[in-house]
Amino acid sequence: MEELGELVAVLLGLHAALGLHWFPRGAYVFRAFFGAGSRVIPASAAWGSDRMALFFGAPLPGAGRFHLVELFPLSLGREAILAHVAQDPNPGGRTPKSGRLATWDDARGARAETRDVYLGRAPLVTVGSEALAAHVVRMLRRLSPLEPAERARELESIQLRALDEALVRERADAWVREARRLRWPAIATFAFLFLVLPLVGVTLGLSLAWPWLLAVAIALQAWSAVAFFRAHRRLEPAERGERARRTFTVALSPLEALRGAEILGRDLLAGFHPLAVGAVLLSRADFERFAERVLRDALHPIPPTCPSDDPRSIATEREARERLVRALELAARRAGLPADLATRAPAGDSDERSYCPRCLRTYLLEAGTCPECWDLPLAPLERARAVVA
Repeated sequence: MEELGELVAVLLGLHAALGLHWFPRGAYVFRAFFGAGSRVIPASAAWGSDRMALFFGAPLPGAGRFHLVELFPLSLGREAILAHVAQDPNPGGRTPKSGRLATWDDARGARAETRDVYLGRAPLVTVGSEALAAHVVRMLRRLSPLEPAERARELESIQLRALDEALVRERADAWVREARRLRWPAIATFAFLFLVLPLVGVTLGLSLAWPWLLAVAIALQAWSAVAFFRAHRRLEPAERGERARRTFTVALSPLEALRGAEILGRDLLAGFHPLAVGAVLLSRADFERFAERVLRDALHPIPPTCPSDDPRSIATEREARERLVRALELAARRAGLPADLATRAPAGDSDERSYCPRCLRTYLLEAGTCPECWDLPLAPLERARAVVA
């Protein structure tokens, strides 16, 4: 009896441990423990280090959703690539990045090794998922042979696609369909591990029932593996290598099988901008609050906007940021958000004279900087600025 209790406790601990996910600080997590309603959490607000944050997935199989959506980690210009972006989750601080400047000729040999993107032998950037690393590599390889003018047009198109709500909704709906199919083997496996196994151990004894228990366990693992393989093939038809590796782990581990839908959903929306994901997954009130933070971050990023004094780095960062702002403003209009959502000033008290246009803290000062936003210049309370720094 004591050994059986220890076994169940170990299985529960391992199940909880597999629900832990490390994310980079420059990411948002869209999470729901139960039901379809999601919350968005900036990784900068969670426990962790200056680079990574720790999140829990849904505790029960077949419940909720869990998606990582990371801000694109590179500034792409028509002439160069900079391993830095001015944007970071708001609220939050600056996520460390290498600031490496590379040419598009360098990008011809781009490759991904797990979550690292390499140009040559040196890493360019580390991202939060293998899916995003592969997405970045495909983009760099596609853009590298183009002429600067054609590349600039393609970058505009890529930016608009990342903010396309219809594409996000299509992916999210497809995941919901597959998650429903994966729910049943996951629930059956959960019931077997934490209900049937202890009950049989207490009544019949594991020594007598183990052949039957083993047969049931093998059948459940086969069911889980086949269901996961089919779901992954429908969602990610081109990712054959990842599908084989993931299916193998699900087939061997009943605890991995419990999180089949979570595994599929974690990186489902890699490559999309968080604003587009929020428009699909959040309630209208939550989306407006989230959109305001995202837009203020784009309009008023944490200084310095570029980590280098090199003119090429400054030009590349500014070009990418201005492109992003244009696309965000277009997406905001399309979503029916108020025109002054990210530019209006807070009310403030009668004796307050300025505010931070990023975090909206108000100050008695006539002018100065916001210490919470890395000394971002304050704006006067009587009007709000809508200028890209």
